[in-house]
Amino acid sequence: MKKYLSVFLKVIFISISQADRAPDTLYYVFDSVDVYSTSQKHSSPLSLHVIKSDDLAVDKNKQTINKSLYFVPGLTVMNDNNFAQDARISIRGVGTRSSFGVRGIKILVDGVPESTPDGQAQIDNLDLSFIKSMQIFQGANSPLFGNASGGAINFITFKNNEGDNLEITSSYSGNKTTKHTLSTSKSYKNLSYQLNFISKNHTGYRNHSEMESHNLNAIFSLKRKNGELFQLLFNYMNSPIANDPGSLTIDQVNEDRTLAREKNILYEAGEDILQQKTTLKYKKIINQGFLIDNYIFYLSRSFNNKLPFEVGGQVHFDRNYFGLGGSLLKQKKYNNLDYKISFNYQVLAQQDLRKKYNNLEGSRGDITYDSEESFNSYSLSLHNSMLFIQRLNLTSGIRLDRNVINLQNNLNTSSGTDYNVVYDNISPFLGIAYDYSKYLNLHLAFSRNFETPTLYEIGNNPYDNNENFNSNLKPVISPSAEIGWKIKNKDFYNLNLTFYHSTSTNELIPFEIESEPGRTYYRNAGFTRKSGLEFYSMINIQDVYILKATYTLADHIYETYHLGEINLDNNKIPLSPKNQSAFELQFSSIFNSNLVFRLISVGDFFADDLNNTIIKGYTILDLGVSKKLNLFQNNFELQLYFENVLNELYFSNIRMNAYGGRFYEPSDKPSILISLSYLYKK
Repeated sequence: MKKYLSVFLKVIFISISQADRAPDTLYYVFDSVDVYSTSQKHSSPLSLHVIKSDDLAVDKNKQTINKSLYFVPGLTVMNDNNFAQDARISIRGVGTRSSFGVRGIKILVDGVPESTPDGQAQIDNLDLSFIKSMQIFQGANSPLFGNASGGAINFITFKNNEGDNLEITSSYSGNKTTKHTLSTSKSYKNLSYQLNFISKNHTGYRNHSEMESHNLNAIFSLKRKNGELFQLLFNYMNSPIANDPGSLTIDQVNEDRTLAREKNILYEAGEDILQQKTTLKYKKIINQGFLIDNYIFYLSRSFNNKLPFEVGGQVHFDRNYFGLGGSLLKQKKYNNLDYKISFNYQVLAQQDLRKKYNNLEGSRGDITYDSEESFNSYSLSLHNSMLFIQRLNLTSGIRLDRNVINLQNNLNTSSGTDYNVVYDNISPFLGIAYDYSKYLNLHLAFSRNFETPTLYEIGNNPYDNNENFNSNLKPVISPSAEIGWKIKNKDFYNLNLTFYHSTSTNELIPFEIESEPGRTYYRNAGFTRKSGLEFYSMINIQDVYILKATYTLADHIYETYHLGEINLDNNKIPLSPKNQSAFELQFSSIFNSNLVFRLISVGDFFADDLNNTIIKGYTILDLGVSKKLNLFQNNFELQLYFENVLNELYFSNIRMNAYGGRFYEPSDKPSILISLSYLYKK
C-alpha cells in the first residue's frame, strides 16, 4: 500500500504542476458530482442519466420514487408497497442480492454519501417533494465513489436562485394512503433557506402492511462576494411503524392476494426507525484557478425490527456514521486544449452496536447476539480530463481505498471469536469520447468495481462451524467495459445507445434456511457475466409534446457456480429481466393542463439460482392529468393519477432464493391518486 501511495502522490504533483503552466483562464460547470466528469457534458465518456425537475413533477406526490426510475435504461426497481423493506434498486444487474434497501449501488445526496461505507443504503428518508433532480451513473464506478459502486444515484436537493416560494400539498389514494407536504424557500441578500416537511400514512392493500413516517429537510446557505459558499443541510426522519406482510407461496397468492404471511402477523414483523443527518459543506474559488469543495457530516440511526421467527428474531442497532471528504479542482483552457484535474479524499467511519433477541410472538426474549461492528474507509483519488480540439476527450482516473472491517462479539470474549479484515483496493478508469459532429458523440470506457460484504452479511452466519461470523465471504471484483453513441440536439431530441459487458468473481448471493425463513444469509458464487444493451430516446416538440422511450436487453448468467454437488453453470442470475421497456407521452394543452400516458413493461425472469421458478413479465398502463387553477387570485394545481388502469396482476417484489417457494409479494390493486397543491411565488 505504501508503494502505491508513493507513486500516487508523485502523479498528483506532476499533474498539478503541468496544469498550472497554462494561462489563468478558469471556466467550469460544477455541481456536487460533475467535478468528476469532463469539462463538457456532451463529450463525457461516462454513462450518466439525468432526471430533471420537470420529469419528477409527475411523481412528486407519490409515496415512493420508483416510477421515476423506470425510465432509466439498465435500472430495475422493485418493491413499491412493502415499506419495511424499502425500494430495491439494481443497475446492470448489480444490487439484485439486496433483501432490503439498496446494496452495491452508491447513494449520494448533493454529492455527500448517504450509503454507509460497507455498501448499504436506505432511501426511506428521501422524497420527491424536495428532490430537484437525480443523476444516475450506470456501470462500475468504484474509481469515482469507492467500495460497492456498481452504479450510483446522486439526489440533488439544492437549487440556486430558488426565490421566495411556498407550496402546500395534500394527496390521497386508495388503501387509505395519504401524504401531506409543506415546502418553503426564501432568499435575503446573500442568505437563503429551503425547508420541507412531509407526513405519510399508508394502511395498505395487503394485511399487516401499515406505514407511518414524518420527515424534515432543511438547507441553509450563505454565499459571500468572494465566491465562498457555506451550506448547512439537515435531514430528520421518524418512522414509528412499517409492518412487513411478508412473502407468499403461489398457492397463497392465488387464494387471496391481500393475505399477509401468518407468521409475520404472529411475530408482529415490521420495523421502526429514527434517523437524523447533519452536513456542513464549503466551496470556494482560490487563486483564480482552483476550486475547493469540502464536506463533513454525521448520521445517527436507531433501528428496531421484528422478524417472523423466534431465535434472534428481534434486532436492534444504534448506528453512528461520520464522514468527511473533498476535492481540489484545477481547470485550464489553453489554445485547443481544455484540461481539468481533480484530487479527492474521503474518510468514512461507520459503527453499529447490534443486538439480537428472541422474538416471543412480538415480545422481547433473551439476548442471542451482541456485537460492536465497524467499517472504516480511507481513500485518495485522482481524475484527469483532456479535451483536444473540442472533439477528442481523454479521461482517466485512479482511486486507492483501504477498507477496515471489525466485528467484536460481546457475548463471547474468548480468542478467535472476533472478525478483523483489511481490504486494500486500486480502482482504475479510462474513457475516450469523440464528438464526431455537433450532434453525434461516441464513447468507450473501461472501469472496475470492488465490493466487500456488508456488516449485515458478515454478521449472519448460516453455517454450524462454531464461528460467530460468516468469515467465508469474499469481496466481489468486477471489471467492465462499455461503448456508446449519443445523439443530441439541445432540448429537441436525445438518443442514447450503449453496450456494456462486465464479469464478476465471488458474486454475493442471498438465500434462506429452513430454521429461520425470513432472515437472509449470503454466499459467494464463482464467476458471473453480465452483458446488455441500453437505449434511451426523448423527443420534445415545442414543449407541447414530449415523448420518452427506453429499452433494456440484458443477459446476466452464472458462468461457473457450484452449489454443493449441484452444477449451476450457465444458469440465469435471478431477478434480472431479459427485456425491460418504458414509454411515456406528455401533452401540455392550452388550458393550463398536462396529460401523461405511461406504459411500463418488464419481461420474464427467474426467482431462484436453480432457475426452477419463472416470474412472468407484466405490462402496466398509467394515466395522469394535472391542471393549474386560479381561485380567488390564488394559484392551485390539481393532479389525478390513475395507476395500473388495466388491472394487471403482477408482483411488486420477489424475494430471491426464498425458502419454501415464498417468493411472491403481490402488487396493490388499481388506484387513483388525487392531489391538490397551493402555490405561492413572489
